[in-house]
Parts: sequence; structure tokens; C-alpha cells
Amino acid sequence: MAIHLVEQEAKLPKYLFLDIHGGGWVYDLINIVKDHIQPQTLDQKLHSASWHSSASEISFSKENIDYQIYLDGDDSIEFRVLSEDYDTSIFQEFAEIIDRESQTLK
Repeated sequence: MAIHLVEQEAKLPKYLFLDIHGGGWVYDLINIVKDHIQPQTLDQKLHSASWHSSASEISFSKENIDYQIYLDGDDSIEFRVLSEDYDTSIFQEFAEIIDRESQTLK
């Protein structure tokens, strides 16, 4: 697996993707979420863009729990749960789906 769980004191956990990085993954990740997680809502927001990088977020909800994939330009891609009342096994399952499907695109 190419994901790493980061647990922060007094904050909700997040997964970091170790094998994929950069803003160029945004449309692939949107398609992975649409096709394999099938959320009730799905939105994308672009934070910044340049010739070399872009920072954006993909927000989606499934079963009334909000999630976010944050793409930080050239650097990290983080998968976050935004709702406090969430199931850790479902959060992990979604991270594994995103990781597995992104590996097939590399």
C-alpha cells in the first residue's frame, strides 16, 4: 500500500498518498471517486494554478460524511475526513480504493 495514516492530536486523521503527488492528478482522482466510491455529492475547487503546479481540492460526501482530497501543487496529496462522526473502516476503505485505482493509472 502506498498510503500513510497521519493522526494528529485534537484534529481529524488524514491519509497521505506516497506514490502519487502533484496537482496533475485532479481529474483522475475525480473519476476514481465517481466510479468507485459513487458519492452523493462531488465538488472541485481550484486554489491556485501556474505553469508548473496547481493546488486544488475535491470534496465529496457519502452517507452524510464529508471527505476531501487536497492536492498541494507539486507536493502532497492528502485524503481527509471532515465530519467528526465517521467510521474509521470506511475512511480506510476509501483511502485504499483511491490508492489502488491510482496505482493502475501510473
